[in-house]
Amino acid sequence: MELTEFEKTILLSTYVLVKGSTRKYVSEELILSKFPIRQRKDVKKYLEKMVKRKFLSKSKFGYKINNKSLKIISYFLITGPRLRV
Repeated sequence: MELTEFEKTILLSTYVLVKGSTRKYVSEELILSKFPIRQRKDVKKYLEKMVKRKFLSKSKFGYKINNKSLKIISYFLITGPRLRV
């Protein structure tokens, strides 16, 4: 279950937007507004991939994080980024 750095960024930004709640939804437009215009097309693709991989849940209200992704996000927050030298 390897995630790219871009996928990790999307998960973490979704986590920040819902303020750590697994019950709140965040709209796709709000998520996209946090990324540069040139990356928004890729963000849409990755959001759909993460829904298929069950990291995010999608409804008519938007996206929300679930317990599977919450464990991964907390691991990222605890360990921090990997340093490449």
